[in-house]
Amino acid sequence: MVRAKFKCDGENKTLYGIEYVFSPVISGSIENESFFQTTPSGKISVHVNPKKTSARFELGVEYYVDFNACDGSAIQSA
Repeated sequence: MVRAKFKCDGENKTLYGIEYVFSPVISGSIENESFFQTTPSGKISVHVNPKKTSARFELGVEYYVDFNACDGSAIQSA
C-alpha cells in the first residue's frame, strides 16, 4: 500500500455532476512535508454524480489517499 496526502483545491460543475481536483500537500505541517518527500506527486481528478452517490469533498480540506493493489476478485455492482 502507498499512502499519499492530497488537498482538494478545485471544484468544477460538469454535465455529469461535480469534478473535484486534488493536489499533493507540500507544506503546512511536519506531516505534510514528510508526505511531500515520500509519496507520489501530480493531480487527481474525481468526478462525482451527486444523484448517485453521497461522496462529497470540501475545498481546502486535506485527504489521505490509499493506493492498494486489487486482486481482481472483487465484484463490481452497476
